[in-house]
Amino acid sequence: MQTVLELSQVSRTYHRGRETVEALKNVCLSVEQGEMVAITGPSGSGKSTLMNILGCLDVPDGGDYYLLGHNVKKLSQAARTRLRRDAVGFVFQNFCLLPGLTARENVELPLVYRGVPPRQRRMLALEALCRVGLAERTEHRPGEMSGGQQQRTALARALVGEPRVLLADEPTGNLDRASAETVMELLETLRDEGKTVVLITHDDKIAKRAQRVVHICDGIVH
Repeated sequence: MQTVLELSQVSRTYHRGRETVEALKNVCLSVEQGEMVAITGPSGSGKSTLMNILGCLDVPDGGDYYLLGHNVKKLSQAARTRLRRDAVGFVFQNFCLLPGLTARENVELPLVYRGVPPRQRRMLALEALCRVGLAERTEHRPGEMSGGQQQRTALARALVGEPRVLLADEPTGNLDRASAETVMELLETLRDEGKTVVLITHDDKIAKRAQRVVHICDGIVH
């Protein structure tokens, strides 16, 4: 099994005025292809910082992070952006959909940034929406959809570029039980298809559905 994500003695420190915050402290973690890992921990524990590093939105100031064999810290900003665009899909608790766009148009956005022609973008977006069970909602705007439907749209947007890694930050946090179950079933299907899924969650029942639970507290992974 291929190691997709690997952190070796990763640290991240922030300076806020005279205060120094050690958000991550010598974190070591590896995640294999097709594995689902849940990251849990209290607020302020370093979960978001860890997720930002995993998604190439930030870089460690100590240690090394390898994504698909690339040492992210040694990449230029442009190369890091390309790697993030091509390898990682993001799903957020608050969906992050543009309210003025339809579901299809929201899903097409990552393909716009890749320069995919309009006809192909439309076809791929419709396929992604069908994959998450929203074939009948493709031309609805976010305000016309339930929270569960919005999250499935966000999941379709994350998947449309066929990323190897899916990072989900509290993907069920704003959903009712039935919608949360639907989203988790979709994530489990993606894992079974070989995608690597890392999710942050405060819900112990959700965390237990992952193959492995990683707990972080005060920047230290346990």
